[in-house]
Amino acid sequence: MIDTARGLIATSHAALGNATSVEVQLTAGTDRIKVAGRAVVSERESGAAVVWIDPEIIRAARAIDPGCARGSFPVPAFKET
Repeated sequence: MIDTARGLIATSHAALGNATSVEVQLTAGTDRIKVAGRAVVSERESGAAVVWIDPEIIRAARAIDPGCARGSFPVPAFKET
């Protein structure tokens, strides 16, 4: 989860492919639920994808800290190892 207020979840293009409608499995301890989601963006070249789910479902969850505000980072090239 990258933005719980907006219901945004980061994933990979490989996980979504060209799908526009997806199911997202959320796990908290031993509890697991599946919820409907919608692919907002899925790019083969970058390998990145973002899925939207109803933010009310994850309202109490905490988003990850991507660390973007801690400094500048070099931008990787496509397929850089």
